[in-house]
Amino acid sequence: MRAKVTEILQDRQFTNNPGCRNFCPPPPTAEVLLINDLIKEYLEWNGYLYTSTVLTSEAALPKEKRTRAELCAEVGVKDDEKSSALPLLTNIVAAYTERIKRKISKIKKDCT
Repeated sequence: MRAKVTEILQDRQFTNNPGCRNFCPPPPTAEVLLINDLIKEYLEWNGYLYTSTVLTSEAALPKEKRTRAELCAEVGVKDDEKSSALPLLTNIVAAYTERIKRKISKIKKDCT
């Protein structure tokens, strides 16, 4: 219901603002669609269902969401028992920050 109200308000904003009337956002790239799907999975896992619904509406995401297996294949991540307990976006960020920490640690060792 809230998402529908938001959608109506957005339509009114474009209708009442002549500068926005001709604005048409570019079609999203595959990367943007993937990021939106990852964010949606994260929001839903955390119980932010209203926010997820609004994202779906604003980003014009398909009603049928991609499965976690499809997202993993798209990102190139292997999901296991441990990683499946958290949103995929959380796992990606954790892996990235861990890799950065290892690189910094290696640089520090090489400098000493």
